[in-house]
Amino acid sequence: MKFSWSIVPIAALAAAATVGGACNGGDSAKSPTAGGTPATIVTGSTPGGVSANVTPFATPQITGDQIVSTGKGYSATMPTGWHFKPNQIQTLDASLDAIFEPLLPGANVQANIAINCIVIKVATVPERIQNVKTTTAREGVNKNIQVSQSKVSGIDATVLTYDFRSPTQSTPPLDKQEFFFSNNKCDWTISTTTAAGDRPKYQAQFDAFVASFKLLP
Repeated sequence: MKFSWSIVPIAALAAAATVGGACNGGDSAKSPTAGGTPATIVTGSTPGGVSANVTPFATPQITGDQIVSTGKGYSATMPTGWHFKPNQIQTLDASLDAIFEPLLPGANVQANIAINCIVIKVATVPERIQNVKTTTAREGVNKNIQVSQSKVSGIDATVLTYDFRSPTQSTPPLDKQEFFFSNNKCDWTISTTTAAGDRPKYQAQFDAFVASFKLLP
């Protein structure tokens, strides 16, 4: 069985990057796991400590490469031929959709895009961004962290670009870029991930996706 890696963040849990491995027998990604738990079956506790099961958002509509999620309130155009996985990671306060490239022959990392909608806001946008930057830097495995500004769907966004370098051989090195922004529906994170050194091959596709991302009324 060949193992490849599909890396998606769980910003809703710790405002940090969490690694999930996907075992593939073909060219479409199967569900990664986080801490040994299937990523689409995540439960937790409400602020009052009462255990609760997660109800996923309605499945977005896919027409060709066009994604329309009326539940979360966004639309976007994914790269042609990539695979869309709705509600790939679901927590009590967030839901993450993931888009994976087809598994290429000989590759051990699938480039991917993750869209995370955090529906319970626990801090102001500047505080949340500062928490993310601080956590990312403290993790130690994240190197060469750069902070910049951009716009997504006309909204100001903070961008973190960095290298993920695991101290073990079990996880391959990665290049990551994350966009953080907010509207009255969600605190949003759009993450793009490639194998280390591969980002230039995908940057045009990532840029096109971010440019196509629109928040719905």
